[in-house]
Amino acid sequence: MQSSRYRFFHVIKEATEEMVSKFCDIDYKNEIAIIAEYNSNGKKRNVGVVRLFIDSGLQTGEFAILVADNF
Repeated sequence: MQSSRYRFFHVIKEATEEMVSKFCDIDYKNEIAIIAEYNSNGKKRNVGVVRLFIDSGLQTGEFAILVADNF
């Protein structure tokens, strides 16, 4: 929960359909996501993600980094 609050500046209790669509349907011309994966004893776990967003005019952008609380 702490990492979610740091990323979104508040706790998100339930993701809306719009949020899920935004994070799953990536427009590779203007955004990209890179996942950090941890492998322990043959079990893989996603522990982080970095996202980069560029506006359509390629003048501004933003990035976000989210790492699991215990990492």
